[in-house]
Amino acid sequence: TTEINGDPQAELLANLPMVWCGGVAGQAARARPLRLAYEMGCLFRTSAQEALDRAGIAWETSVETRSSRTVEATVSADLAVTPCRKGTEPPQWEEVPKSFGLPELPEFEISMYSGNSPNQPLADKLADAVRRAYGKVGETGRQGDIAAELGGIPMNAP
Repeated sequence: TTEINGDPQAELLANLPMVWCGGVAGQAARARPLRLAYEMGCLFRTSAQEALDRAGIAWETSVETRSSRTVEATVSADLAVTPCRKGTEPPQWEEVPKSFGLPELPEFEISMYSGNSPNQPLADKLADAVRRAYGKVGETGRQGDIAAELGGIPMNAP
């Protein structure tokens, strides 16, 4: 899960800072009111809006959608910015430069919850693959390929 101040019983995999992302060489982050794009139910929305409010930066939601592709296209086209976990932005986005004056965003924890399963050997293998994948986040700045870590075990992942 991705959360702020997660459950102490969960296994902490990573602490990833949130950053503002915009289109490569974009200028949308300079606009006031700042135009924001979110997927419905975005976990980072409240923290981002509260940070902007504390900084006295006017903002408006320009896109709220059920489709992550719509957010991706909007930000890529330099029509809005969005918060994201550092190192997880697609290649057509980049972190908004600090010189644009947007406020710092909080860190979010990436935590793993596990329990007993009727198929425990497979659950343990998956948990180990997730641990290895998140161990690579610090080295490469990108999450690893969990399916490859599992050696081709088919998974239905969103």
